[in-house]
Amino acid sequence: MNETQEQKQPHPTNNIPTSGPSHQEETSKDHVMAELAKAVNAVACAIQKSHAHWIENLANVVWEMEGYDDDDLEMVYDELCRDKGKARGFTYKLPSMRKS
Repeated sequence: MNETQEQKQPHPTNNIPTSGPSHQEETSKDHVMAELAKAVNAVACAIQKSHAHWIENLANVVWEMEGYDDDDLEMVYDELCRDKGKARGFTYKLPSMRKS
């Protein structure tokens, strides 16, 4: 080749595999990440519920009791609020054990 002739550069081929993941791999990873995020969220919610203030737990347990007059439930709630230890113990009892 002489200097006046243009030197042709070879063109890159399109047959070279790309280093990035395929669309299917990305979709699968996205699905896995979404499921993992749901699981982490569920654990976080469970932790928050378990750390609820004892008064909140007591209120939930007392007001869910069936077969009692509202005035009686309020009296029990007020009595248990005066003693944190009794209140917390009451919330951990089985529902059948809460009846007097």
